[in-house]
Amino acid sequence: TPQGGEGSTRCGVHPLETRKRHLEKLIESSVDAIVTMTLQGVLTFVSKGGERLLGSPTEELVGASICSHLTTGEKEFESFLARLQENGKIQSYETELDTPSRGVRSVNISASFLHNSEGAVTEILMVVKDVTAVKRLHEQMVRSERLAAAGLLAAGVAHEVGNPLTCISSLTQILIARAADASIQQGLLDVQTHVRRIQKIVEDLIHLTRPAPFQFRESSLNAIVQNAV
Repeated sequence: TPQGGEGSTRCGVHPLETRKRHLEKLIESSVDAIVTMTLQGVLTFVSKGGERLLGSPTEELVGASICSHLTTGEKEFESFLARLQENGKIQSYETELDTPSRGVRSVNISASFLHNSEGAVTEILMVVKDVTAVKRLHEQMVRSERLAAAGLLAAGVAHEVGNPLTCISSLTQILIARAADASIQQGLLDVQTHVRRIQKIVEDLIHLTRPAPFQFRESSLNAIVQNAV
């Protein structure tokens, strides 16, 4: 056996075989899904990361259409393919995949064409990253920012509305003391009731950003109904 010949090692292992095994290990170890499919969307290869993402073994996935996993089906695939054909590659394509065991997952796809030795396009290579957790975190941050803005608004409302309400309440108390007509007194009492309702709304706005613990108290159901009537 020739020793040290071109394209071989001392152990008799061809460098190309070693590199092939190395690449296979890289693909298997990838957290993201590595997928190939035909131009018609039929899956031809799914990595271990793809199995975890889609929630099915390779045997069930290979030969199936990617459209069965896209939430909007063929329409989504046609849009994706048109964009890929226009640009030759896609670096960031956001969509959703419907998986049997994990529900709808938000994903980010990078894709390009695979060519044969003659340069003709044979398949599509995709790297699919699950960004569901990241997207949920982003939505939570957006809600937090909106809540902070609502807090600033509530503080302004409490200040600008609270002072006039105090003034109205004080004036109605003075008028009640001076009014001799019972119907006028009742009307002024109704004004005070609605002032307190507005004050409660202002308090609720403030509690929106500074939630208070729940408090239970006894209430008269009859009084609540009569007030509503």
